[in-house]
Amino acid sequence: MMLPFANPTLLNGHALPVDNDEPHVQPGSHLRVSHHPLLGLPVAPFVISRAMMESPKQLNKRNEAVFTDRTGVLTPPFVVTPGNPVTARVVLGPLETCIWAQIVAKENHSAGWGGSGRDPDLHPTRGLSQDNKRRGSVVSEKKRLDPRLRTIDPFPKPVLIPEPFPIPTPAPTSGLVCEAFINSALGPASIGRRSSPRYAFSGPGIVEVTITGSGQVFGMEWVEAHDKQPLRFIPYTILNLPHEGGARYVSIENAFRMAVERVEDQAPKRRPLQETIDTPPPEAAPLADINFEKDRVESLGIETPDDLEELINNLAEMPLEQVLNETFFDENGNEVGTSTTARLSRVNQMQLDPGTAAFLGYKLRDRDFTETENRLVFYQINGYFRDFPSNKPLIERSDAEILFDAMLAVVPPENRNWTRGELIERYANDISQIKEAVLHPDATERLEDHAEYFGIGTIAVADRGAPLDKIRPPVITPDSATSPNPRHIGWVPATPPEAIREVRVDVEKTRVAGLLAAGKKTPSVGPITKYKPLNKENSAGFHLPLVLSINTEGEGEDLTYEPGKGFVADRRAGPMDIRYAIAQQDRFGRWSNWTTRVAAAGPRPKPPRPEFQAFYTQPSIADAPTTGGAFFVKVTVPDAEALAPGSHLLDHVELTFKDANGTMHVVHEDEAAKSAFAEDPTVFYLKIDHSGPILNRSEQREMHITGRWVDVAGVKSDKSEKQIVNMVDPRPPTQLSAPISLPDALQYAARPDVTGLSWVEHRWTAQPDQSSFAIFYTDENRLKAHLAEADTGVLDA
Repeated sequence: MMLPFANPTLLNGHALPVDNDEPHVQPGSHLRVSHHPLLGLPVAPFVISRAMMESPKQLNKRNEAVFTDRTGVLTPPFVVTPGNPVTARVVLGPLETCIWAQIVAKENHSAGWGGSGRDPDLHPTRGLSQDNKRRGSVVSEKKRLDPRLRTIDPFPKPVLIPEPFPIPTPAPTSGLVCEAFINSALGPASIGRRSSPRYAFSGPGIVEVTITGSGQVFGMEWVEAHDKQPLRFIPYTILNLPHEGGARYVSIENAFRMAVERVEDQAPKRRPLQETIDTPPPEAAPLADINFEKDRVESLGIETPDDLEELINNLAEMPLEQVLNETFFDENGNEVGTSTTARLSRVNQMQLDPGTAAFLGYKLRDRDFTETENRLVFYQINGYFRDFPSNKPLIERSDAEILFDAMLAVVPPENRNWTRGELIERYANDISQIKEAVLHPDATERLEDHAEYFGIGTIAVADRGAPLDKIRPPVITPDSATSPNPRHIGWVPATPPEAIREVRVDVEKTRVAGLLAAGKKTPSVGPITKYKPLNKENSAGFHLPLVLSINTEGEGEDLTYEPGKGFVADRRAGPMDIRYAIAQQDRFGRWSNWTTRVAAAGPRPKPPRPEFQAFYTQPSIADAPTTGGAFFVKVTVPDAEALAPGSHLLDHVELTFKDANGTMHVVHEDEAAKSAFAEDPTVFYLKIDHSGPILNRSEQREMHITGRWVDVAGVKSDKSEKQIVNMVDPRPPTQLSAPISLPDALQYAARPDVTGLSWVEHRWTAQPDQSSFAIFYTDENRLKAHLAEADTGVLDA
């Protein structure tokens, strides 16, 4: 007996029909079960019952829908034309849920294609035999089923004739494409497309279907979950946690063995794309086997047994309050950070991957129906939970908690506040006809005794006549007016020449609760290109599934609220151009092909501006006519660790000497010629000697010195600060025939005035042929030092 139908946000089921030509997923009907995280873990295995219907025509259907296009509301029948999509919205009342919907339509094809025009509800494929049919077409049930099986009610055995390989048929020149959407926390989210009749979909809470292409639409038919249907449900199986049970989970026999058997039964035909090299299409991925999948699932859920034990049998802490604290260390053993994770969240993450979901008890494969045929299989799911009433005042509860409490309040009183005995009695009756579901003799005594148990149910439909189209690759968002995609975010700290950066790839149109495989080729083309997965490798050598990241921080950007939209971050990208490839997997295990985009090479930082000291030594009076002064420049060499992340190593320094006359000289000195400072051997410098220009007698001239570092890629830094050095010729002016008369006595400057300056005034009469003069000055300290040297006889002539 089905428990009261719950809001899909509380508990939902989603079934997908899969046929033999699917390259990864095993044929059959695959069922996924999901529930609200605030429910915690179920207190007993999910109980699955099923019923079969031979044709959608037997359904008790509704047809209330609103059709709109860019011009407004449409009334069926109407024609859909390319470039003018139509949205069909299901008209729902309070607490109503659509679990199956079908667009009644007829395609417009070129000659030799199309529907019969007789019945828009069913469209047989023309020109094909009953056994060699196009995938997704409909064949009369009376001709498809083995007559011996029609006497068995309600489940016929699978036809014992192998499914023939589908005959390829040309794609129609035009037609309709329908895509169904369900409600999600972020808005309508796609569950799949159909590009050939029947345009039927099943899912938890369908709200709208978009129609594109070319064809005629006659209306929409849909099924509301509460409406009575001509079905007889028979208990089928259970979905259990891989744990023997205890205080918070009903104990059953052989729980772990059943979990492993589900993994074996659902092991994919080929390896997941994150376990491949060089982006093969899904149908070319390496073959997998049961042992490969078991090892992979075990490696992904290595902590699950311990987590389940704590959540089920640790009565000192409520499941929603249990947390895990982890400390992170660097390669030297130093603590670099900590993290806190909810234990229940870590267990719930196991639901994402189809393989681990099967092990955890949230995914089922029904292998009794594997062919594409005009048949619907209904799955009724009963879930048993414990209510954890919040102790917080209403004003302190989050919006999610308030909404959760409101949905739980709708559960009828007779299905809530069960005691332990009432729960066990109801559950034992629910599984009484399921052979493999055997309660442990001590199940009642082990279970925690309180009156907070309750039960809710849901329904899923697998429409065997309308398998979904293959998954389309995710879309790498086009470049924006201000930013390319993929885009360079920044350089990660690393000592040159190592260069590591973060690259972000914005992605959209990914599947709800889907996973990603991502990889990169560096460089993007060429004989030395190398492929590397972006999915992290665990200790067992398997790659972890990748989940789309969502922008929730803002930082000047719009927050991402659109379902299926987010980004993939590569925080170990190299400096060269990179070709990124991304494929997506739906929650049932089907894979799309890859989509690719090239990220440009990272913009390397410029070298730093040089820091240097410049000294000038004037020539001796004897050498001054033929020799300029000497420059000595000491340039500090930055260590590689001091360079900006992403920098090239330094190659040489380039000094420019430019005097006031415009004469310029450029001097290079290789970084390899550096020497260590005597005071600090860890600091290095370059010594550069340069001869200055020959000056005229008694001339003074400025020399402007600037520098640039040049890295090994030839990139120059910005110019350094300019240093100005004054050059002075040591020779006195040329003495004429009538030399200047110099007084024998020294003239002393006056005391400094209020401005801090002192002055000396000396006057003379210039001769007609005199054009320049030299003025010599000294201070008292220098004069005394000079006289002392004269007394010792070491005066420098």
